[in-house]
Amino acid sequence: MNFGKIIGLVLIVLLGILAVFSAYNHQGIRGYCASIMGLGNVNTVSSKDLMNSKEPVLFIDTRSLDAIKQSGRHHFAQNKKIDYVSIPFSATESNKFISKVFESLKKKKYSKLVLSCYKGVSAKVIAKILIKSDIDNVYVLLGGFDGDEGWVNSGLPIVKS
Repeated sequence: MNFGKIIGLVLIVLLGILAVFSAYNHQGIRGYCASIMGLGNVNTVSSKDLMNSKEPVLFIDTRSLDAIKQSGRHHFAQNKKIDYVSIPFSATESNKFISKVFESLKKKKYSKLVLSCYKGVSAKVIAKILIKSDIDNVYVLLGGFDGDEGWVNSGLPIVKS
Protein backbone atom coordinates (compact mmCIF):
# COMPACT_ATOMS: atom_id res chain seq x y z
CA MET A 1 0.00 0.00 0.00
CA ASN A 2 1.49 3.37 -0.92
CA PHE A 3 1.92 6.32 1.43
CA GLY A 4 -0.90 8.37 -0.16
CA LYS A 5 -3.44 5.61 0.41
CA ILE A 6 -2.35 5.25 4.04
CA ILE A 7 -2.78 9.00 4.64
CA GLY A 8 -6.20 8.89 2.96
CA LEU A 9 -7.28 5.98 5.14
CA VAL A 10 -6.10 7.74 8.30
CA LEU A 11 -8.05 10.88 7.32
CA ILE A 12 -11.19 8.87 6.66
CA VAL A 13 -10.94 7.18 10.06
CA LEU A 14 -10.28 10.48 11.86
CA LEU A 15 -13.17 12.23 10.15
CA GLY A 16 -15.42 9.26 10.93
CA ILE A 17 -14.51 9.49 14.60
CA LEU A 18 -15.15 13.23 14.56
CA ALA A 19 -18.51 12.74 12.85
CA VAL A 20 -19.59 10.36 15.61
CA PHE A 21 -18.45 12.67 18.39
CA SER A 22 -19.87 15.81 16.75
CA ALA A 23 -23.29 14.13 16.60
CA TYR A 24 -23.44 14.70 20.34
CA ASN A 25 -24.36 18.25 21.26
CA HIS A 26 -22.03 18.30 24.23
CA GLN A 27 -19.05 20.65 24.27
CA GLY A 28 -17.04 18.41 26.61
CA ILE A 29 -17.03 15.41 24.28
CA ARG A 30 -16.18 17.51 21.21
CA GLY A 31 -13.49 19.38 23.12
CA TYR A 32 -12.01 16.13 24.40
CA CYS A 33 -12.01 14.61 20.91
CA ALA A 34 -10.26 17.67 19.48
CA SER A 35 -7.68 17.76 22.26
CA ILE A 36 -6.68 14.07 22.02
CA MET A 37 -6.14 14.52 18.29
CA GLY A 38 -3.88 17.54 18.82
CA LEU A 39 -6.32 19.97 17.21
CA GLY A 40 -6.47 22.52 19.99
CA ASN A 41 -3.97 24.96 18.49
CA VAL A 42 -5.87 25.97 15.34
CA ASN A 43 -6.72 29.68 15.18
CA THR A 44 -10.41 30.41 15.77
CA VAL A 45 -12.54 33.48 15.12
CA SER A 46 -15.95 34.24 16.60
CA SER A 47 -18.92 34.95 14.34
CA LYS A 48 -19.19 38.54 15.54
CA ASP A 49 -15.45 39.24 15.13
CA LEU A 50 -15.66 37.84 11.62
CA MET A 51 -18.58 40.14 10.77
CA ASN A 52 -16.54 43.13 11.99
CA SER A 53 -13.52 42.28 9.82
CA LYS A 54 -12.05 45.27 8.00
CA GLU A 55 -9.75 43.19 5.78
CA PRO A 56 -10.64 40.82 2.90
CA VAL A 57 -11.61 37.35 4.13
CA LEU A 58 -12.24 34.17 2.16
CA PHE A 59 -14.97 32.22 3.96
CA ILE A 60 -15.32 28.55 3.03
CA ASP A 61 -18.40 26.60 4.05
CA THR A 62 -17.33 22.93 4.13
CA ARG A 63 -20.80 21.47 4.82
CA SER A 64 -22.55 19.31 2.24
CA LEU A 65 -24.78 20.99 -0.34
CA ASP A 66 -27.76 19.11 1.14
CA ALA A 67 -27.03 20.55 4.58
CA ILE A 68 -26.79 24.06 3.16
CA LYS A 69 -30.11 23.63 1.32
CA GLN A 70 -31.75 22.26 4.46
CA SER A 71 -30.56 24.71 7.10
CA GLY A 72 -29.36 27.71 5.07
CA ARG A 73 -25.99 29.38 4.80
CA HIS A 74 -24.13 32.26 6.37
CA HIS A 75 -25.19 35.70 5.06
CA PHE A 76 -22.56 38.43 4.77
CA ALA A 77 -24.56 41.34 3.30
CA GLN A 78 -23.41 43.51 6.21
CA ASN A 79 -19.73 43.06 5.34
CA LYS A 80 -18.63 43.28 1.70
CA LYS A 81 -15.04 42.33 2.66
CA ILE A 82 -16.06 38.68 3.12
CA ASP A 83 -16.25 36.39 0.08
CA TYR A 84 -18.40 33.28 0.66
CA VAL A 85 -17.54 30.03 -1.14
CA SER A 86 -19.12 26.61 -0.68
CA ILE A 87 -16.58 23.79 -1.05
CA PRO A 88 -18.00 20.65 0.56
CA PHE A 89 -15.25 18.56 2.14
CA SER A 90 -14.91 14.85 1.49
CA ALA A 91 -12.06 12.92 3.09
CA THR A 92 -11.90 10.64 0.07
CA GLU A 93 -11.41 13.64 -2.20
CA SER A 94 -9.24 15.87 0.00
CA ASN A 95 -6.84 16.63 -2.87
CA LYS A 96 -9.73 18.05 -4.94
CA PHE A 97 -10.78 20.13 -1.95
CA ILE A 98 -7.27 21.54 -1.51
CA SER A 99 -7.09 22.35 -5.26
CA LYS A 100 -10.40 24.24 -5.07
CA VAL A 101 -9.16 26.19 -2.05
CA PHE A 102 -5.97 27.18 -3.93
CA GLU A 103 -8.10 28.27 -6.93
CA SER A 104 -10.26 30.45 -4.68
CA LEU A 105 -7.20 32.00 -3.01
CA LYS A 106 -5.78 33.03 -6.41
CA LYS A 107 -8.74 35.33 -7.12
CA LYS A 108 -7.54 38.05 -4.75
CA LYS A 109 -5.36 38.65 -1.71
CA TYR A 110 -7.10 37.67 1.51
CA SER A 111 -5.94 38.41 5.05
CA LYS A 112 -7.66 35.27 6.41
CA LEU A 113 -9.16 32.04 5.22
CA VAL A 114 -12.01 31.08 7.55
CA LEU A 115 -13.45 27.55 7.52
CA SER A 116 -16.90 26.64 8.77
CA CYS A 117 -18.52 23.25 9.23
CA TYR A 118 -21.51 22.09 11.25
CA LYS A 119 -20.23 22.64 14.79
CA GLY A 120 -16.59 23.69 14.37
CA VAL A 121 -14.97 20.28 14.94
CA SER A 122 -14.30 18.88 11.46
CA ALA A 123 -13.20 22.33 10.29
CA LYS A 124 -10.25 22.01 12.70
CA VAL A 125 -9.17 18.81 10.97
CA ILE A 126 -9.54 20.47 7.57
CA ALA A 127 -7.57 23.51 8.81
CA LYS A 128 -4.68 21.22 9.81
CA ILE A 129 -4.71 19.67 6.32
CA LEU A 130 -4.61 23.13 4.69
CA ILE A 131 -1.84 24.34 7.00
CA LYS A 132 0.22 21.25 6.11
CA SER A 133 -0.41 22.17 2.46
CA ASP A 134 1.36 25.52 3.08
CA ILE A 135 -1.75 27.70 3.28
CA ASP A 136 -1.30 30.52 5.80
CA ASN A 137 -3.73 32.46 7.98
CA VAL A 138 -6.25 29.62 8.30
CA TYR A 139 -8.95 30.13 10.92
CA VAL A 140 -11.95 28.09 12.06
CA LEU A 141 -15.29 29.71 12.80
CA LEU A 142 -15.88 29.11 16.49
CA GLY A 143 -18.91 26.83 16.87
CA GLY A 144 -19.35 26.41 13.11
CA PHE A 145 -22.78 27.01 11.62
CA ASP A 146 -25.03 25.78 14.40
CA GLY A 147 -22.82 24.87 17.36
CA ASP A 148 -23.20 26.42 20.80
CA GLU A 149 -21.12 29.50 19.92
CA GLY A 150 -21.76 29.24 16.18
CA TRP A 151 -23.28 31.47 13.55
CA VAL A 152 -26.97 30.67 14.13
CA ASN A 153 -26.73 30.84 17.93
CA SER A 154 -24.95 34.20 17.68
CA GLY A 155 -28.10 35.58 16.05
CA LEU A 156 -26.42 36.35 12.73
CA PRO A 157 -28.33 36.26 9.44
CA ILE A 158 -28.74 33.21 7.24
CA VAL A 159 -29.93 32.75 3.67
CA LYS A 160 -32.21 29.82 2.83
CA SER A 161 -31.75 28.26 -0.60
